Amino acid sequence: MAPTPSHRPSRALHFYVAVLVVIALSLAAYSGRIPSFVATHGIDKVVHATMGATLTFLLARALHGRAVLAALLVLVPLAMDEYLQRFSQTRSSDWGDLAADVVGALLAIALHRALSLARSREECALPRRADAPLP
Repeated sequence: MAPTPSHRPSRALHFYVAVLVVIALSLAAYSGRIPSFVATHGIDKVVHATMGATLTFLLARALHGRAVLAALLVLVPLAMDEYLQRFSQTRSSDWGDLAADVVGALLAIALHRALSLARSREECALPRRADAPLP
């Protein structure tokens, strides 16, 4: 049974949950609870790109398709955090991490636009009722 609109979680809720996960990961990193091999094997770049993409995509949905605005709203705090890591003894500031965040955000914009385009094509292909008003 498909969820009814009143029982469907809001798009903003998905974004808020993702933000909480990112905050938890960040707090774990600042407290030194992330294993060092994560940074040495490039896994952190994949995590950064995934984080940037997920946050951007979910925020774009919550903002009703404003993907570029979503990317800016995601990337500004990520860039600030990356800069502030310079002053931490447990974190290291790496412009490569920010570049991975940007790549993730750009991928999210592309994915969001591709899905929107596919959805609009699908809607155009649906047969129109004879009594439906023209757009």
